[in-house]
Amino acid sequence: MRFPHAKSHCALRGNWSRASVTCALVMTVFGHCEHSLAETWTVLTANAVVTGDSLSLDPDSTLLSVGGGEATQIGLGECVAVMRRTPREHREFRDASSRTYVETLSGEIILAESVSFHDDAVRVEHRRWGRLSLQSEVLRRIHFGASPFAAAFASDFSGIRFGNGDALAGKILSVSGQTLLIESPDLGKIPVDGLDALSDIVFQPKRAAPADSASDPGPRSVKVWLRTDEILTGELVAASHNVWTVRTAHSDTPETVGAFLIKAVCFTDNVLFVSSRTPARVEATPFFDRIHPWQADLSLDGGTMSSDGITAFRGISMHSRTAWTLDLTELPLVPGARFCALAGIDDTAWRGTGDAELTVTVDGHTQARQRLSPGQRPHGVFADLSAGGKEFALCADFGSGGSSGDFVDVLWGAIWLPRPRGGGTP
Repeated sequence: MRFPHAKSHCALRGNWSRASVTCALVMTVFGHCEHSLAETWTVLTANAVVTGDSLSLDPDSTLLSVGGGEATQIGLGECVAVMRRTPREHREFRDASSRTYVETLSGEIILAESVSFHDDAVRVEHRRWGRLSLQSEVLRRIHFGASPFAAAFASDFSGIRFGNGDALAGKILSVSGQTLLIESPDLGKIPVDGLDALSDIVFQPKRAAPADSASDPGPRSVKVWLRTDEILTGELVAASHNVWTVRTAHSDTPETVGAFLIKAVCFTDNVLFVSSRTPARVEATPFFDRIHPWQADLSLDGGTMSSDGITAFRGISMHSRTAWTLDLTELPLVPGARFCALAGIDDTAWRGTGDAELTVTVDGHTQARQRLSPGQRPHGVFADLSAGGKEFALCADFGSGGSSGDFVDVLWGAIWLPRPRGGGTP
């Protein structure tokens, strides 16, 4: 059986922190941990996937070197993401202390020692930057407790959510001490006492198309995702196998981050992530009378997207028998534009299960087809978008093993736009 509109894209078968440390601290305190992890680097570019056991970037260079000896040189303008593979036994960074995360509308996530509320500002005590004062209009949410990636929010939600899962939608009017004032569309203005019962305070809805570029974009503009689940935004100054240096807006001096703390780094100057766009349609065939809803920037179980220890904080996850279609006419495509991603079976799939096939099409023409199996490194998938088109589709189908555990991750899922000659935003 074919989906309706299947001819337009594809056919599917079946009926169915502590983040900052100095170099000396890394080498002395964490030296044993660094050696035991035996991790490798994976770099996703507009055209290829490059792997190596070492990585370096000099402050005065625009070339990223991957691998020792005959190293591969990659121009920063072609980089989409850098990932550090973590063996299964080391995939979780353990921190017994209570966590409070502050997320901004630009996508930055800060691990706070404490937060306090004063008029329209939120004061954040940060281990490295000291006291920060953030205006409420730049905040997305404050999350108390577990990882901020632990659960998905409706993109248009604002309000509060309690630790027991209850939620109250509305506009946050003010927060003072332990009392919050929220204006509910149905109940009017409601004071809420006892912030310690909350899991989230959501100030602003998630933007439909978040700003992935820095205010002053350049080839070194990055977002750095740490194992503490912080996301730092700034300019990449230098990088090595042991230490990365990033200049952020919150500190007068560049941040020195131990490389073992890094999960992934994405370059934000000239990329669009398809997960930030609303699909034209999504078609799915039930599996045992159940449809697994696709997820943006999360795995199907609502957690971090990870395939064979390679993680990403942008991308799309879907079950087999799903076709996800995007309207290309709404995107600012330019000659040379390309789609690039890593595709694999998510690590949360039942052990030994998961056998799928991912097809990438443009206006019904196949650009890439990749078979996916559990325990394999994610594969690079690419599509040429230079000629534009009307519809772009990601189609996940089941393989020879049926549909059990077919949790397909399309890590990053970026549309790379070449920079115009002479610089500037594409």
